[in-house]
Amino acid sequence: MSTFGYKQENLSGLPEDPNNAPSQQPQQMGFFTKTAIHIIGAVAGAFTMFLGLFSCFSVQGLCILSGIYLMFLGFGLIVMEAPVCCKFWEVTDKLGQWSQALSPLIKAALYLLLPVAAFFMCIGVTQIFAILLVMGVGALYGIVFIGKKGDGVKVARQQHMLGSQGVTMAEMESQEKPPAYAPNQSAP
Repeated sequence: MSTFGYKQENLSGLPEDPNNAPSQQPQQMGFFTKTAIHIIGAVAGAFTMFLGLFSCFSVQGLCILSGIYLMFLGFGLIVMEAPVCCKFWEVTDKLGQWSQALSPLIKAALYLLLPVAAFFMCIGVTQIFAILLVMGVGALYGIVFIGKKGDGVKVARQQHMLGSQGVTMAEMESQEKPPAYAPNQSAP
């Protein structure tokens, strides 16, 4: 609905035309969620680098290679999650800016798939712990991507009731609230 070239807001919460429903905008991460995941990712990257270094003190060649791979993976995790740490290097600055534009799905896929190579190179306690740290950050991004899905059924039910029965939102909300607790006053 527009008036004199200006678009008016729809305050009712319902689409103006049932055949032309408004498109959903992509859900953005909250500030605290994003900050918490960045901090967890930076700490996980530091531990992964330390565990990769510890893994290099081995006799087997593949375990040394796995340790080097884990150190690079930890450094990449720090660059992608805490680009402030490497802001003064031109290459890492570009990588940090690029990673900030990635969706949570792509970051989850990266953090869940990249550590698998270290697992196949050498199976040890330090490798498994480092791999689980990086995969944990990937799982957090996966949870952010999935988001809160519980309200979808409620919204669909509300749309169905509003569309077919002409029920108002106030009536809908009063139906969803549980009855108030009234103590049994007839007991002595």
